[in-house]
Amino acid sequence: MYQVIHFTDGSSDVSDKKEQDLIMMAALYLRRHPESRIAVSGYADKASAGESKNAELSKKRAVAVANTLIQRYSIASDRVQVKWFGAQKENGTLPTMNRLVLMETIE
Repeated sequence: MYQVIHFTDGSSDVSDKKEQDLIMMAALYLRRHPESRIAVSGYADKASAGESKNAELSKKRAVAVANTLIQRYSIASDRVQVKWFGAQKENGTLPTMNRLVLMETIE
């Protein structure tokens, strides 16, 4: 299972309906596969801010998604691995390709 949660510039808010639906689908997958765990990895883009601010923003994004899985959908916290990379690790050349959280299962 692989999901991408997008964020607007400078935001860690996951209140958007589309993004909430993606988190819900990940939670449903985890409920159906109790042996699976999920990696939640936060990113930020170099164009928006400096290194320390991007590290903090990517952490906030990853934690927001993880907390939604844990608190709203009752996924055990030991099944959710949270990582963040700031702008050090990029997913694409456009800034919007790096304003995201990747959720992928760890089998």
